Amino acid sequence: MLGDIIYNVPKERGFSLSINDGATIIIAVVNLCLAFYIFVYQTNKDKRADKSTAILNEKNINLQFEELINLASPQVSPSDPQYDDKVNAYLKIVKSKIYLVRKNFLSLFEVADVTLFKAAVAAIDKLIEKLTKRLIDNRIDLTKPGIYEDQIVKEFINSKNDLIKIIYSFKG
Repeated sequence: MLGDIIYNVPKERGFSLSINDGATIIIAVVNLCLAFYIFVYQTNKDKRADKSTAILNEKNINLQFEELINLASPQVSPSDPQYDDKVNAYLKIVKSKIYLVRKNFLSLFEVADVTLFKAAVAAIDKLIEKLTKRLIDNRIDLTKPGIYEDQIVKEFINSKNDLIKIIYSFKG
């Protein structure tokens, strides 16, 4: 009788609440709270993981391009009779190092997303095209101080920054 008084609301009020109903409501509320907590926790965890992955990608790109940026100038002037041979030898070295960047780093993008891979390869191909055009077509005097840094190293840095921008802007 006492149980009926505590757990049952009179019929005039429109509903009755048993112990089973109360337990079900409590379990539902706890489940809802846990689901919300898991959603917020997982979202924050994913954001941290994305940020750390992006930082690691940027560090890897910097390491890949460090060798290119620190590459010594061929020290050749357009008046040198062997200008074309020396520039071609230099470009061959640059292309071999860029090939390693493509093989060791960019090939990973192909597995993740073909669009990202194609954009990254296009950025690298653009670098090779610019270097070839500057060195062969324009016949730059690389013996003058600062010319190598302004004309060649600057292109390596710009290409590296373009690649970082492509990775950060990728939404796949």
